[in-house]
Amino acid sequence: MDRPDDALQPTRHARSSRGVPVVLALLLCVHASLALTSLRRNSVTIDEFSHLPAGLTYWQTRTFALYHHNPPLVKMLAAAPVLWEHPVVDYGG
Repeated sequence: MDRPDDALQPTRHARSSRGVPVVLALLLCVHASLALTSLRRNSVTIDEFSHLPAGLTYWQTRTFALYHHNPPLVKMLAAAPVLWEHPVVDYGG
């Protein structure tokens, strides 16, 4: 039978959970450092310079010859606002 003062005693589970915040903070620090160091080498915009001109050529020439590695819809949507300025692009072809 449980005694009333047993509820005041720390359990083994409560004592072992003290390290959880420390481990969590350590993992967050490791994740943040990996994210910050990868920004220099593996930016999400590492190949974005080719998507806008490709989207422009898709709209203006109706061909998908320039940078045909991915489906054209997203590139065309990204280039749509640029078309309002009537850009002149040398396609080299």
